[in-house]
Amino acid sequence: MKVVDLVRHQWHNVKGARQVAGQDQRQPADGGWDPAERATRQVAGQDQRQPADGGWDPAGLLLSEVGKVLLLVSDESGDLGLKGSRCYIVLTLLLRSEHDAHHIMNIANARSRKHFHNPLRKWNNMKGKHKNAPELLAAFLADLLPQIQHQVGFPLCAVAVIMDKTMVTHQRSPKLYESASYRMGWCYRLIFKRIGHFLQRTNLDARWIVDDNSEVLKRNLSLYLTEKVPELAGFIRRYSPPIFCSPKDQPILTLADFLAGLTRRCFESFVQSRPLLSFPFQPVWSELKKIFHTTLNLPTGQAWRWDGLLYWPVDQKDAVRSFVDCP
Repeated sequence: MKVVDLVRHQWHNVKGARQVAGQDQRQPADGGWDPAERATRQVAGQDQRQPADGGWDPAGLLLSEVGKVLLLVSDESGDLGLKGSRCYIVLTLLLRSEHDAHHIMNIANARSRKHFHNPLRKWNNMKGKHKNAPELLAAFLADLLPQIQHQVGFPLCAVAVIMDKTMVTHQRSPKLYESASYRMGWCYRLIFKRIGHFLQRTNLDARWIVDDNSEVLKRNLSLYLTEKVPELAGFIRRYSPPIFCSPKDQPILTLADFLAGLTRRCFESFVQSRPLLSFPFQPVWSELKKIFHTTLNLPTGQAWRWDGLLYWPVDQKDAVRSFVDCP
């Protein structure tokens, strides 16, 4: 299925779900946003756009705004249950375009063949001897990231939420404790609060793709993330509803999965080794954290200093700050 067809298909699914739920509240025509005509509102000196029909026609935007529609690529790592992995991570890549995504994957596969002797795989499909080899993983990233910057002309950039599940208690948050889908929604809400304000302040739009194996996201969170989160976080949505794709259709999802898994591996190694005053994955983290802290030269001509690593619970920032600052 072509990308534009995927966009239209996912948008009609979300729109239909809203109509069934009685939530199809249309904006008046003179207050709507026609992406093709770029109708805008000037509020407090900023370009504030209201989506026509209470949503967004990303297919039309793809055709009319080439070069100013970023690509968001989301995946998760770790299980949602309170047992098992130490943390749960949601990671979203910010790419300049779909063309860049294809170019980046070509580079990633070439670098992976050099270091791992096969094209890049999802984290869980990586060989154990590779997943547990910090020096090899660090060498791969040290090779990959400069190649992307040099060949693509735009750094690999991401935002991630690390949810420390050992801190999820009924006393701290009954909803997070009782509901796995609420935990996922909370992580995505933190991510899109940051992304949403970034898009609004830079006057950019974004198309959002997600791995289609995320059944919880499909069932419970599509409307929440496209309708409720902008309202709660105080921004006008400039990203599409989630477009669910397989890595076969969008290979860049493999890279998002790999980076999410590697981030989780680094954090769990850091937490486990703190009492021993050692951090075996320190060389990996020194390279990996560059995707969360970088400078973006945007299609609008702006330079944006990106800070993309978030942590829950927010009242325990010292834990993640020492992780981020680890050299």
